[in-house]
Amino acid sequence: MTEYKNQSVDQIQKQLSNKFEKDKQWRIRDDQEIYLAGQAIINETIGKIQESGNNWGKWALEPLKTLEKELVKKHNECQGIKPFTDNKRLLNDIANQIDNAENIVLERLMRNNAHRDIIQKNTETKDTQGKAFFNFDKKTDTYIFTDRSNKPKIHEVLGQFFTNDKNIYTIDYSKCTNLKIKSRMQQVLGGISSCLIQYDKKTGTYNLISNGAIVDERALIWEGVSLRTAASIAVSAKATERANNEKATDYSNQNFINSPKYQECLQNLPASLKNKLSSQQLATLISKTESRLDTIIKEQKKLGWELEQDEPISRIHFGSGLMEGHFINRQGTKKDIKIWEDKDSFKNNALYDILDNNEGPYKDYLTARIKAKWAQADHLTKREQIFNGSPENKENPNLAQAVEKFSYGLDMLSQLVNKIEEEDGTSKEVAALKVAIRNYKYSLENTVPSPQELDEAKRKLGDLFVAYKSNDGSFSTMKDTTARETVANLLSGDKTNAQRSIRELGKHLNVWGNTKTTFLRDEIANNENISFGKLDYTEAFQKIGTHLEIGEKDTEAQVQEKTKLIDNLYNCANAQAIFSLLQNNGLIPANAPFDEEMKKGCQKIYDSLRAKKQAIEQLDYSPSAFKSKMEDEKIKLEAKGNNLTDDDRIRLQSISVMLENPQMLEEALQNAESAAENSLKYEGISSLLKGSL
Repeated sequence: MTEYKNQSVDQIQKQLSNKFEKDKQWRIRDDQEIYLAGQAIINETIGKIQESGNNWGKWALEPLKTLEKELVKKHNECQGIKPFTDNKRLLNDIANQIDNAENIVLERLMRNNAHRDIIQKNTETKDTQGKAFFNFDKKTDTYIFTDRSNKPKIHEVLGQFFTNDKNIYTIDYSKCTNLKIKSRMQQVLGGISSCLIQYDKKTGTYNLISNGAIVDERALIWEGVSLRTAASIAVSAKATERANNEKATDYSNQNFINSPKYQECLQNLPASLKNKLSSQQLATLISKTESRLDTIIKEQKKLGWELEQDEPISRIHFGSGLMEGHFINRQGTKKDIKIWEDKDSFKNNALYDILDNNEGPYKDYLTARIKAKWAQADHLTKREQIFNGSPENKENPNLAQAVEKFSYGLDMLSQLVNKIEEEDGTSKEVAALKVAIRNYKYSLENTVPSPQELDEAKRKLGDLFVAYKSNDGSFSTMKDTTARETVANLLSGDKTNAQRSIRELGKHLNVWGNTKTTFLRDEIANNENISFGKLDYTEAFQKIGTHLEIGEKDTEAQVQEKTKLIDNLYNCANAQAIFSLLQNNGLIPANAPFDEEMKKGCQKIYDSLRAKKQAIEQLDYSPSAFKSKMEDEKIKLEAKGNNLTDDDRIRLQSISVMLENPQMLEEALQNAESAAENSLKYEGISSLLKGSL
């Protein structure tokens, strides 16, 4: 039996190159031979692992086997005579894929070997003493302790799991049959049932680790307590995170597909390339390209470079889908910027391969997009004097007042358009609005417009806003005439009417199904000049409800902070006290008045909390009723007979122990009463607050 040593990417790539060159004969294409070399290296790796004496199996070797099948498939897809000169990239790609698969296999082997050794010791103990310390659940990769582990010293039970200081497990007390131990451990762990456990050889102790810190409490073992390897938990967490990321990406792509910008980009994409891409690949290509080009243009504009107009985009080298943009400064110096680095997400996937094989259409698409974006950026950076004005305008007090209102409304509209761009990105309609607003602001700095010029500006901005809302699809309920009138009121009214108008526009804005309430919330929180309206009260209470919602991802500190605030809400004597508490904690803006609308919402919260308090006080958890309930549950479980699950058996044994031990029954009663009280007290608070208006 020989030890198997992990290989580096460089070692694998060197083996691939040697095998590729060694087998080099006259051949139709190099990529076929490289795929064959990859298959050979994988087979050799699997053979070495099997000879090393590791506890290998189908599950452990699966990543390498799967990769081998992929290389076979790619080899078979290579048809006909075709020059292939990008050997270095393909060799590097396959070496990285083999290394990644090998790392996963070695991690699985480590877990397999640990399980084999532990289970072997567990079996030996069972042979000599009649019953094993634990049962191993293969599906969940978990060790569940039996009643055999109740009496021995802890090291006799746990020693086989911790062969060195690097072994880390998660210990879970949630199904411990000893309620005293379960309650005690939940108490020291701050209300949760699980934490990490690690053995310290120097002190000979098992350290419990919660939130990165060692808990000052010795570990306890009893029937029902379970251990799970930290490695397997990390793998599960990564898989969950990967799935969540994929869902988020799918959702984001779907939203982007529904946007006008996507349709505009789709029209620029050559049919020869478009027809080869799936809808998901199209969304990924367009969204990533738009984002990358925006970044490049912004940086080069800031540095004073200009886009080369003759050939702004070209291939980096033959046989690669990677492209670069070309820029020049006033001194005639040129520089090239890669559109995508090798490490970009287009690498090593089907989309990259398609772009690699369709360089011409891809180059045409990039050229069209970067030219359009550069022209738009040029337009956005120029300022134009719109108003002619005249000297006598300065002497007209009524006109001065109208200009002041126009300027105030223009600032409000500018903030809203900036928020649109921040959440939506720039479309040609948004760009037109930004240019017009900037030019009007610039013109106001240089002259006083005539009444006719002001009216024309209001009309023009109204038309531009209608063009935006018509193409964006956001104003599903607002008519064109209403939009124009609202913009005119925004630019003509006093501050109160202007604020009302900007809210009227803002509340209709809709991006991919999500109302742009963030604009209004930001303004409420940060601008003392903006007063409250009916819409703002609703948003304020929605925000409070969301803040106090206790979620699974909340840290222990966040849960404590939220429960403390909820407890304080219960202790408020009236609606005024609730308002003051929420305002002092920053959940209601400092400038919000305690008027009739606010009083109405706070009173509703107070009445609902008082009803909850009364329900808690009426909870009936008498010892006799609780004991009767436990006896009924025991009878139902026993009636299942052979159909009992592992959880049922643990629960049945737990109830039996409780019924025989009055002290444990009393503790269980207290726990049940506390759980019921907490459920009534804290659950539903978020919904209650969100619905207060």
